[in-house]
Amino acid sequence: MMKFMHKRISAEIVNVSMLLYMVWLLLPAVQTTCRAVTGALAVMVFGIGVVIDGNTLQEKSHSFISRILMVALLPLILAVFLDRGGSAKAGFYVQQVMFWFPLLWFAYAGEQNNPKLYRWIFPAFFIVVLITALTTIFWLLFYYMESGQFSLYSRVLGNGDRTIQALKDSIMQQNIGGFGFVYMSVLLLPVVAYRIINSNRWKRAGMLAFYVLLLIVIVISFYSYAIILATVITIIELLSALLRRIFRKMSVPVSFVLILPLFILTYLFRLSLVTWAAQIATEHDLVSVSISMNSILDAMNGVIASPSRAYFYKLSADSFLASPLVGSAFNTGKIIGEHSELLDLLAGVGLAGLIGFIGGVWVIGHKAAKGVFQLRRDVQPHLWLQWLMFIVLFSINTVFYSNELSLVMCASIAYILKAEHNRMKA
Repeated sequence: MMKFMHKRISAEIVNVSMLLYMVWLLLPAVQTTCRAVTGALAVMVFGIGVVIDGNTLQEKSHSFISRILMVALLPLILAVFLDRGGSAKAGFYVQQVMFWFPLLWFAYAGEQNNPKLYRWIFPAFFIVVLITALTTIFWLLFYYMESGQFSLYSRVLGNGDRTIQALKDSIMQQNIGGFGFVYMSVLLLPVVAYRIINSNRWKRAGMLAFYVLLLIVIVISFYSYAIILATVITIIELLSALLRRIFRKMSVPVSFVLILPLFILTYLFRLSLVTWAAQIATEHDLVSVSISMNSILDAMNGVIASPSRAYFYKLSADSFLASPLVGSAFNTGKIIGEHSELLDLLAGVGLAGLIGFIGGVWVIGHKAAKGVFQLRRDVQPHLWLQWLMFIVLFSINTVFYSNELSLVMCASIAYILKAEHNRMKA
């Protein structure tokens, strides 16, 4: 009886820790008001819940302690070998604990297999995302009507320059989503598409509206790569749905595969398409998008000059090629571009270090993905698409500064697993 009571209390406490974390992370107004102390409190509450459950630290201590050690070690690898955090190493370390927390939490929840752990988690997630999406759209449109142009406020929030911290705080107090929120919205699209397909009429309409809302946030953020990735996801989901509508017996995997020739054609005509996109951006005074498109165009034509993104990619690539096995791990002078997590890891720790880093991530969170490969074949492609977009983002951008990305990846897996479990029960 006492053991059952401990498990019940523990589940409630652990549940509260994730609810607290999501509200703090996904509502910028709360985050800037309550600061990192709220996120730290969420981690502490989780720790208390784990201690109370009376099982994890006694019967599964080796597994859990291994995860904790990896959560402590991975930020050190990034700080020491990739020089992440700059001169603010302590702050970066705290942020990194917050980054890996969702992976730790969902792995724990997956291992416990207790429905109480997930109470209100998914409704709360969608509600806070909806609130931030609406406030972001409202304020960006408000500034557009005032000035006649879209202010790139969301881009300011992705800027690491500490001299503009006061401006960033004032923007966050208006609950405008920044870099992490925008790219989280991109990665959420395949999951929302899955829900649109697998819902009844009214829920389908609601999810479709939510999908459109996320697209609006992405477009008016003017993050060029976010717009490109969201366009790719939408084309795949839309055309595959159209194919299944025409050919009723066609499966989701087959419909996805049949779209591949379109992307092969896109690759063949990439120069013309990027040139066209750059011209449109220039004609409509979309300065940020125009710069990005012209930078991509230059890279395609072999022109790599500072301070283009391709130039920073080349810095990391050259550093890796100089020592493929361990990178610059044992060199005093590190040359890292800091614009691609994949290339930076290869440059900083080489192939051996990258494999070790991935192994550390697996140690923390492999329990979170338990059951994914047993999902219906019509469900899995949506997750594969999300993971593919994350790998692309990991290759072309930084992700470790954005806690929202680890949360959306973990929550998406748990959400689909839970939805499919409920479907089978029904």
